Amino acid sequence: YYEGGNLRQWSQAEVRAPRAKLCVAQRIAEAVGFLHENSLMHRDLKPENIVLSSGDSDAAPALCDFDLSKGVSDAATTLLGGTLQYLPPHFVEDRKPTPATDIFALGITFIELLVHDGQPGRIATSASGRVEEGALRGLERQLGEFNDPEALAALLSRMVDANPEERPTANDVVLKLGVLLQMTVCLICCVPHRFEALLLCSERAAHAVCRD
Repeated sequence: YYEGGNLRQWSQAEVRAPRAKLCVAQRIAEAVGFLHENSLMHRDLKPENIVLSSGDSDAAPALCDFDLSKGVSDAATTLLGGTLQYLPPHFVEDRKPTPATDIFALGITFIELLVHDGQPGRIATSASGRVEEGALRGLERQLGEFNDPEALAALLSRMVDANPEERPTANDVVLKLGVLLQMTVCLICCVPHRFEALLLCSERAAHAVCRD
């Protein structure tokens, strides 16, 4: 029912401008943040479970496939959930899903969207699962078409950090992408606007409403 297909199909259908990719990424992070604020974990975030309203570059994304979703209070479950390529290091042994597990999957999804044009791909890591400094510099070069590739590479590497405590929250991701885009979402109409069209409560744009 979504004309744009899933995120992998949308990103591979045509060459997408860097800004269009970042806008979609910000809206996806916003949706994940909404889940986490309501004590829910998706547990199977990946390009196939994100759908687009159209094939246009300004399409709106939506999350789907909540079959594996759990409440945060169910985090002690030992049932393995998710798609292996999007699970953090050692998760198969630990099997302790948290919102940070979603962030790791989201990070891999964004790397595929922003770096690999929808093709499967990850950042090279050490045996411990840590992002290596050389891999981070390589990521910065791959993100050269984006505004402030250093900041974007640092954000992506934090999202896939082996240590869940080092990963940002979904709302942190929204804010950092908003700074790169100079854009955030109105709290009332839920439509993204550029900073100049918004009334912001602070320079971080943590809360904003459009002037309309």
